[in-house]
Amino acid sequence: RLMHRYFFAGAAEAEPDKQGRVMLPASIAKNAGIDREVVVAGVNDHLEIWDRAAWRDHVKVLEGSAEDVAERLASQRD
Repeated sequence: RLMHRYFFAGAAEAEPDKQGRVMLPASIAKNAGIDREVVVAGVNDHLEIWDRAAWRDHVKVLEGSAEDVAERLASQRD
């Protein structure tokens, strides 16, 4: 419970406006390093909001990891 409180203490409720937009509180954006351009990623039953540059870096790491795993699996077949 302590960890949940720590991680979710900064949570904020928000309602979409008439155009479906949701304002991200400044404190959350600042803590997450989000500037102006974002990526919204669907992850199972929730959404993640990423700074666009941070998302691109994250994807590069993941793509590299996927290639490494695929190569190791292919080499084990031989």
